[in-house]
Amino acid sequence: MIQTFFRFTNLSFFAVLLLSFFSTSSYAAPFYIDNFADMQSVIDLAGDSTASTDTQALTSTGSNLGPGTQRTLSIDASGTPSAGLPGFPAFNSLMQSNTGTLQISNDTNVTSAVASVFWHGFNTVDLTTYGTGLLLKVDTIDLATTIQMIINGGASSSTPQTFTAGTGDFFVPFAVFSDSTVFNAVNDIELTFAGSGAWDGKFSFLVAGDPSTVPEPSVLLLILSGLLAAYFISGTRQKKLS
Repeated sequence: MIQTFFRFTNLSFFAVLLLSFFSTSSYAAPFYIDNFADMQSVIDLAGDSTASTDTQALTSTGSNLGPGTQRTLSIDASGTPSAGLPGFPAFNSLMQSNTGTLQISNDTNVTSAVASVFWHGFNTVDLTTYGTGLLLKVDTIDLATTIQMIINGGASSSTPQTFTAGTGDFFVPFAVFSDSTVFNAVNDIELTFAGSGAWDGKFSFLVAGDPSTVPEPSVLLLILSGLLAAYFISGTRQKKLS
């Protein structure tokens, strides 16, 4: 009984220590521009020379930007128009936000496609109070795609960065934007994508913060799993010794 009590006490101590570590200021909750939880989609037919757009209001669970926030999705594909299926609109490209993922898909008839997400309508916000940069979580990209961030209608922008096949975090410090002072009073934010061929991409969220404010869930899970394993191994050894 006493051994069990001490093992439980040790486990509780390390659990509290771990939770305290992840709740310190360096791991403060990031400010979500968008977690892509709100459902929205737009489709585009290649070769029609115009971009397809859709605008809707975001909920408080989808963004921390506050009341009045609007999100506009836009996509424009070049290539050979798809014939489509009977009873359904023909399209070559799809851009969709749903259940925590922004997905952009282009079929094999697409020779190039540009897309954007534009957040606007919210009250002016000082993003410097939440961190030192903007971070886009890239889940997957299958072909070379160039991504850029634009602030306040083009008053400031990041250097375009090209992602090849794979995943990664697109973190851009405020300091390297063309004008870093705009982040004290942000009125709108735009995220643009451009690629050749039938490129596809998936993205989890866009946040204002620091790289350390968004710990990987897999890392946290591994640490907790290791802690629990150590606890049960300790318990097994104690039983054998007794």
